[in-house]
Amino acid sequence: MKKLEKTLVILLLSTTLFKGIMWAASIPIWHGPDEQAHFAQVQYYAEVRKGLSAEDDLSLEVFESERLLGTLRDETGANNFTYHPEYRIEYAQTTTGIFEKLFDYAPREARTTFMKREAARYPPLFYIISALGYFAGYGGNLFARVALTRIISVFFAVATIWASYKLSRAIFPRSFLLSLSIASLVSFQPMFTFLSSGVNNDNLLNLFTTLLLWLMVDAMRKGLTMKHTVAMGAVLGLGILTKQLMYPFIPLPIAVFLYEGLKKKKLKNMGPRLIVFLTASILLGGIVFMREWVKSGVLPYWPQVSPESPLYSLSIVQYLSQKLPQLYRETLPWYFGVFNWLGVVLPLPVLRAIKLGLLFSVIGLCKYVIGKLSTKKLEVVDWQLGLLLFSGLWYTLWVLIWDYMLVRSIGFSHGIQGRNFFPNLAGHMTLIAFGLWSLNEKYKEKIMKAAVIAVVLLNFIALKTMLGSYYQLLPLRTLVIQASQYKPWFFKGIGLILWFILYLAFLGRFLAKYIATGKERE
Repeated sequence: MKKLEKTLVILLLSTTLFKGIMWAASIPIWHGPDEQAHFAQVQYYAEVRKGLSAEDDLSLEVFESERLLGTLRDETGANNFTYHPEYRIEYAQTTTGIFEKLFDYAPREARTTFMKREAARYPPLFYIISALGYFAGYGGNLFARVALTRIISVFFAVATIWASYKLSRAIFPRSFLLSLSIASLVSFQPMFTFLSSGVNNDNLLNLFTTLLLWLMVDAMRKGLTMKHTVAMGAVLGLGILTKQLMYPFIPLPIAVFLYEGLKKKKLKNMGPRLIVFLTASILLGGIVFMREWVKSGVLPYWPQVSPESPLYSLSIVQYLSQKLPQLYRETLPWYFGVFNWLGVVLPLPVLRAIKLGLLFSVIGLCKYVIGKLSTKKLEVVDWQLGLLLFSGLWYTLWVLIWDYMLVRSIGFSHGIQGRNFFPNLAGHMTLIAFGLWSLNEKYKEKIMKAAVIAVVLLNFIALKTMLGSYYQLLPLRTLVIQASQYKPWFFKGIGLILWFILYLAFLGRFLAKYIATGKERE
């Protein structure tokens, strides 16, 4: 890697790190997506030192913090913020919240006295790793432990951006600018930033799926090696130990084996490598999946439907007639940012601008496809992009099937959120960026730089929207005071300001060098 390229990648990763910490410092406790449920599982593993049982799993201290801060859900899943985006907790006039001192003196027993079932109850890998953050703040109060556990997720996000860069570089090896731009689009995607600044197992899943996509497209370009085979199996196995939404990715590496076998006309030689791939996958997670499958006879963590289920008779046609319009009206805006317990989205003019940008990207992709059809010649990059497109569509089908089964099983939908599609986020941004890149040969680099700058601005708009949904924005002193409450000392007052300054410093340095990047030869 050239010195300038290496510097820019390091700057992007550093910017991602400080951006994530700054967001983590700004978001109120329990306002990351399902954060209380995921933290409850982290705490249970850390304190009890064993897997979840069938009993209660939400600790007394988390229960009380939710009750006092308005996020405790009733039997319908609603809390003080649900359907009431105007709701605000009462803030103190100092950086210490009204109830904050209560948690400084909470007894240790409050961590292991369990009040109700609320933990996420997903596979254990994310929670075991995140417990490192929990233990780092073990001597502190609840807010310190939550903050340090959030930072573990921020590190997962940084690793995901690195994997996104490697993925795009494997597809476009002669275009550093395009590869770096794709990684930048992933980094500054607003909902990705919000999600990765809270405690959520999606953050580890997104890392594993991005790594898997990179390994697949890299194998397609360089040739399938034993390292690729073992690594794909290992990543797939670890993903299964993270979340059941890794299931749709299980068959995707098979496409790479077929591509390699057909390209070299040695399809029969793929058998031994397929065995190695499956062995690595089983040893690193798949064995847990298979054990649960054999024991129960059903897919682990998958919604179960029986004749006694509330909506057993719901047909797929009825479901899709309701759900497909909802994907455009609700899921697409949520894909780019939804805050305050699903009550606040980005401003309408901003969402319209995003849709316009997506339209231009689709036009660019159509232009590229038409050009390919006229030449009737497919290159490696076309197969790689095709794999990303197939992965996105295949995964969407699985999400719809999962939600359909869930609706039939429990009688209602939890809603298909935009972040549910983030396992393919790097693939999405690659296709969007390439569409913009293909619009005009002469101005493609300027278009790409403009797109990155636009997404950076979008991230700031999302930050303002998020902060405004929780705090009083002006005067700035009031904003800092309110955002500092129920946070550890390093996220309070001057600490909060310092993280923001560090983020701006690295962002400014990155953008200056990125914009100055010269014209490339391809």
